[in-house]
Amino acid sequence: MRLAFYLLLLLLATYCNPRPSLERAFELHAGKYDRISGPIRIPIPEELRKVGHVLVMNPKTNQTIPVQRISTDESCFLLDQPLKAGEKRLYHLRGSEKKTPPLKAHIHQNGDAISISVVDKKVLRYHTAEVMPPEGNPAYYRKSGFIHPIFSPGGQIITEGFPEGHMHQHGFFFAWVNTVFEGRTPDFWNQHKQSGRVDHESVVDTTSGPVFATFTTTLVHKDISGEQGPKNVLNETWTIRVYALEEVFLFDLESVHNCATDSSLVMPEYRYGGMGIRGNSQWFEGEEAFKDQQAPNRQGVGQGGFYTSEGKDRIDGNHTRPYWVLIDGTIDQVPVGIVSMGHPDNFRYPQPVRIHPSMPYFCFAPMVAGEFAIEPEKPYHSKYRFLVFNGEPDQNFIDGVWKNYSEPVEIVWK
Repeated sequence: MRLAFYLLLLLLATYCNPRPSLERAFELHAGKYDRISGPIRIPIPEELRKVGHVLVMNPKTNQTIPVQRISTDESCFLLDQPLKAGEKRLYHLRGSEKKTPPLKAHIHQNGDAISISVVDKKVLRYHTAEVMPPEGNPAYYRKSGFIHPIFSPGGQIITEGFPEGHMHQHGFFFAWVNTVFEGRTPDFWNQHKQSGRVDHESVVDTTSGPVFATFTTTLVHKDISGEQGPKNVLNETWTIRVYALEEVFLFDLESVHNCATDSSLVMPEYRYGGMGIRGNSQWFEGEEAFKDQQAPNRQGVGQGGFYTSEGKDRIDGNHTRPYWVLIDGTIDQVPVGIVSMGHPDNFRYPQPVRIHPSMPYFCFAPMVAGEFAIEPEKPYHSKYRFLVFNGEPDQNFIDGVWKNYSEPVEIVWK
């Protein structure tokens, strides 16, 4: 009798407090654009947040798709099949107590650098320790807190860490040029002026995973022009996320600048500065092209060139405001390219760009459109996506990647 009574209590408790559902159905709505494979960010319903792992299942194909958490309430998976404009597709988000799916995107860390690979392919390396310039060059060109090399899926190195004649251009970097701080004018880009520096400070976290690998670091922008010695101007945070794609490489940068003091950093109107990329020196068009400002568009001395989302080249694209910029050409006789995309949330989006007339570098340069300032307690937040590929550029594919980033698919819970 007593056993029956306890069983009755258990049934009543279960009925009154049913276990939260460990599955939710949702639809992806393509909207007005064709959607190609790429990362989909999806919120995690409250009832699934305490589950060990979640996964996505396509009920039509019965395929299970790995999911990786970005935070407690948001996750990411890679779209399994293209989605045509106007199409909708049903998926199930399920809780799972099974082990995490096999890792595909890997973090490799030592005392000098953080590297990321996808399966067995190297993607990029971020330098935590100072790298010295080539022998015979001044030590003030030493640098940390930058990315080099960036690799293509075929293994070609598409960036340059210390290019001859322009040692201050370091692969993938973020620095301001013409600035005003407490009455001084530190230049954080042109190291030979010895008035400003940007250095790596600390590693916050690193994560490998089945969908992406990510790391977060802090950097400090220092004014070294004052009589009282170096003074921190900006504290910056980088979050780099590399997605587990092998045919092309895709990675994101999120950067946040915060004032390190009660003083603002003012950027007067100027022709360049900001998030920059220096391409492989095999793409350099040569000094003669620089002098006459008539560097070839897509093919020239260095077999490299520029092309923007508006169809402009390195000459007529300078100081325009495109959604994306392509640098492409040949490296070791292999065609490669990198596309840089600005996010709609960015300040002065679409941001003006500086495209050099002969050197393979450009930057997103919001100060081209006029003066602005980074002020105390008002973080300056930037987001960019980068596509790296082998072969000839396909504008339809690039536009597809861009639309996935700028206008994501809609998620509708069922």
